[in-house]
Amino acid sequence: MPLSETKKKTATRRSGPNRGSNRVRGIVDVLGRKIVDGTYPPGETLPIEPDLAEDLGVGRTALREAIKVLSGKNLLDTGGRSGTKILSPGSWNILDPDVIQWSMASTEHAESFLADLTETRRVIEPAAAALAAERATRREAAELLATIEDMEAAIGDREQSLAADLEFHRLLTTASHNSILAHFGNALATLLRADFEIAMERQDAYEDNLQLHADVAEAVVDGKPAEARSAVLRLIDENRKDLGAVMSGHTAKAKK
Repeated sequence: MPLSETKKKTATRRSGPNRGSNRVRGIVDVLGRKIVDGTYPPGETLPIEPDLAEDLGVGRTALREAIKVLSGKNLLDTGGRSGTKILSPGSWNILDPDVIQWSMASTEHAESFLADLTETRRVIEPAAAALAAERATRREAAELLATIEDMEAAIGDREQSLAADLEFHRLLTTASHNSILAHFGNALATLLRADFEIAMERQDAYEDNLQLHADVAEAVVDGKPAEARSAVLRLIDENRKDLGAVMSGHTAKAKK
């Protein structure tokens, strides 16, 4: 067999699975968005497989794989005899990056999603900050202060800014020395990233909130639980205002 033919067959074998994976990924994205935006309402049944495959212009094998993925994210229930059911938002895996992305793409879901996240932060982070002020080691306090410097150095670099901001909040819950709070802090990281990405759409939002982060860090370092708690609440409230300004802008654009 000519060498050129061998290379072609090898390339085909290598790219084949990737193409199949990308095809499934594309179907997952299309169906996921349609479920989250209400095109397929909760409680309804997906069209039967042949019809849905035809509507999407995809193969039935790839469609089955995509449905398995969405079932794993708790968007679909494939266990019933009457077909594949769309589950309600309360069942969705809201910590899944795809579900977060699809929710953020829907104005209706984004607003309620962010409001719920703000409420959750007001429960978890003030308690974590107060405990951190009581329990943080010298090393943890130093790391928290160093993260403020990292945040300042990252001004102008969106990805570095997000990374430093997320690290600050992770360190805060870790320094609480409460394993459950620390777990919640890690679980919230994906949600916080989505939150911060939107808030940063307001010009200078990141820079404006640097001092509030510094206030939290200083209260922890000084061992002042009440001040740490108050500082975190101010930080969360400012974030809420930033989100409100950005989302109002999105709503206004959508109405034009």
